[in-house]
Amino acid sequence: MTVFAKGATTPQQLSDLSQSGYETVGLDWTVTPRYAREHTKSRVALQGNMDPSVLLGGQAAIKEEVRRLTWGPDGFLTVAKEGVEGGWIVNLGHGITPGVKPDDARYFLERVRKECSKKDKDEEPVRLFPLLDSGLVTDKVGDRV
Repeated sequence: MTVFAKGATTPQQLSDLSQSGYETVGLDWTVTPRYAREHTKSRVALQGNMDPSVLLGGQAAIKEEVRRLTWGPDGFLTVAKEGVEGGWIVNLGHGITPGVKPDDARYFLERVRKECSKKDKDEEPVRLFPLLDSGLVTDKVGDRV
């Protein structure tokens, strides 16, 4: 189960949540992955935590923010590569907001998959679905991908 305490951002609050019996602590979008890991001591998986308003900024903004969330200096994958253990469930820091285009929400998840397929920040993403990427097959009847 996951616990999410809105506004829980202090070291003591994060530490207490990580020892409350839940397997996962949901993060506010203002908490960096590194900060959360430092104060939860890898006792729990973390869920979060992209600022949901980024989805309103278009695909370039989404790509940049996903890259920061994963491979930035305090990103989930940067911290993991440094040897800090713990699971991660990607999601938005406070849920999806009205007005987000479904294609942009989908793009967010696609970008996360691509970044997570890398072994380090400078590696090219693995092509998860090469046949779909080629345009030789479709994901819907009559639509080329």
